[in-house]
Amino acid sequence: MAQISVIIPALNEEKTIAKIVETAKSSPNVHEVIVVDDKSVDKTVAEAKRVGAIVIESKMLGKGTSMADGFQAASGDILIYLDADLKNMSSQVIESLAKPILSGEADFVKSSFGRKAGRITELVAKPLLELFFPEATGFQQPLSGMIAGKREFFSKVKFEPDYGVDVGILLDMLSAGASIMEVHIGRIEHKMKSWRKLRGMSFQVSKAIIKRAQKLNKISLIDLTEIEQIEQELFNALENTMAAAKKLAIFDMDGTLLEGRTIMALANKFGFLGQAEEIMSNEHDLGVRMMKLASMLRGRSSAEFLEVIDAIPLMRGAKYLIAELKRLGYTIGIVSGSYDLAAGRLKEKLGLDFAIANNLGVMNGVLTGEVTIPSIWIESFCTEHKICKLNVIQALAKKAGITLNDCLAVGDNEPDCCMLKHAGIGVAFSPKAECVRQSANILIEQCDLQKIIEYI
Repeated sequence: MAQISVIIPALNEEKTIAKIVETAKSSPNVHEVIVVDDKSVDKTVAEAKRVGAIVIESKMLGKGTSMADGFQAASGDILIYLDADLKNMSSQVIESLAKPILSGEADFVKSSFGRKAGRITELVAKPLLELFFPEATGFQQPLSGMIAGKREFFSKVKFEPDYGVDVGILLDMLSAGASIMEVHIGRIEHKMKSWRKLRGMSFQVSKAIIKRAQKLNKISLIDLTEIEQIEQELFNALENTMAAAKKLAIFDMDGTLLEGRTIMALANKFGFLGQAEEIMSNEHDLGVRMMKLASMLRGRSSAEFLEVIDAIPLMRGAKYLIAELKRLGYTIGIVSGSYDLAAGRLKEKLGLDFAIANNLGVMNGVLTGEVTIPSIWIESFCTEHKICKLNVIQALAKKAGITLNDCLAVGDNEPDCCMLKHAGIGVAFSPKAECVRQSANILIEQCDLQKIIEYI
């Protein structure tokens, strides 16, 4: 009898992952369950291991990359991919996906479920498929990520790194001559995707379809016009939703949302406080400083790292201020010169919309001591610094379709000065440097974020 590998890409799904793994392990013919973790900052990894999953860490961020990593790690003859956020997982899902393959009826199986197809499916994917791949138009939910197939056919597909992966696999399976079935798996409850992600997701889906159409020489100038019209229809459908969120609040992390400074807390815990203080005092190049400090963390586990971060108290008034900003319709995030592992943890704790920080290298749950600076920091908007938070908030504002005048920025130290100077509302919060006082238009001396509310 063929052996089945169940692969579950996951990112911050501690509430659902254990039930999904347990259900998969109890299904007939399943001999391994692999969770591919995409740098979760919650207890996803611990929960998956607790119930017996094989856990691997994805090489890079992105759904498609995680799916490819799972394929490489799996040993089964049949591979089943499940979503990690399913709230009502049952063994029937796995059995429905596996049955047509086990019986010889199909080489590849897509799922459909009792929920209306989403906006990207109806407004982008289906029109583009009808235009270039009419043979794929019979599928109700071509973007469904709940799939199953024979290993030999998965070896012939190109795993797109992002949300284009699902439709890309479908088209590659058709191209490889796979026998394909779509099976109904009942009503499925997922976490709903934020509308803020839809533009990026629609682009990724479009790119996956168009790239394959180009490879087969299926695109003409007339088709390009139709593509523009299809994408514009989606953007028009989102316009009213986007209009309701035209305000951006950006917070520094250390000394602003947190009472302490993450690197100093880590240095104190791991015994390199003196070296860290020397680097912070004498190294003025931010990029070099972050690389030197990151090297001190080499060999520490991400779990140890997060224990230290969790012990740093929130700034007084942080939760109250965030709740009020949400009520007022702000999109809220962190822009920090610290590490993404710490900023991501705080983002989850406070329920923020995004966190941007330096990418700390992690391999198999262990810090590598390497760090990379996201390119968004190194734009050309700031004329004074090569690496600057101003570059980040300018890029974020542009992406949101707003100006810097529509931004609230809060910071306490020298790296925040340019950001505070150009934001519509720049708040010097318990400032540690004179330039912070000079750059901001609002000064809060007390360590209480609730004081900001009266200015917004």
